[in-house]
Amino acid sequence: MCLQSNHIVLTESANGQVSWCKGCKNYSVIYNSCCFAFTDKELLKFKAVLEHLSPDDYHYHFLDDTFVIIKHERTNMGITLRKNETKQLIALLEESLTIKEVFSVLYQ
Repeated sequence: MCLQSNHIVLTESANGQVSWCKGCKNYSVIYNSCCFAFTDKELLKFKAVLEHLSPDDYHYHFLDDTFVIIKHERTNMGITLRKNETKQLIALLEESLTIKEVFSVLYQ
């Protein structure tokens, strides 16, 4: 996450927020208690991963529910999501990308 306070909040919901930093040109995604920083390319890749999850991917059982675990192969940390949370996160990302595109057109 960028330490500059030059962020534009692109979209937010009850569970998350996506902002874009005009300084470092990165996205900050906060969802539930997780926080991520992405470049344009990384955000699109993350969104694609979420969109390509199948029902079989939600096979981790804890807290009386089923989850998917998404993590990078070179880390020991990841994010767990229920199916409905995945849909909410995809919608949040789609909305933020659309709003970012509008900002780019209006302010360039």
